[in-house]
Amino acid sequence: MTWFKSCLEWITGAVIALVFVYWLGKKDGKQNEKEAQTEKTLNKIASAKRIDDLSSDDIDRMPSKYD
Repeated sequence: MTWFKSCLEWITGAVIALVFVYWLGKKDGKQNEKEAQTEKTLNKIASAKRIDDLSSDDIDRMPSKYD
C-alpha cells in the first residue's frame, strides 16, 4: 500500500505542476498579446500625428489608394 500511495503522490504532484505551468504560460501569452495590441495602437497614433503635421500641399501630392 505504501508503494501505491507514493505513486499517487508523485502523479498528483506532476498534475499540479502541469496545471501551474499551463496557467503561467496562458497568463504570459495574454500579456504578450496585450503588449502587441498596445504597440499597434501606438504606431497608428504616431502615423496619424505625422499625417496631421503635413501641410495641405504635401497631402495633395501623396498617392491615393484609389488611384
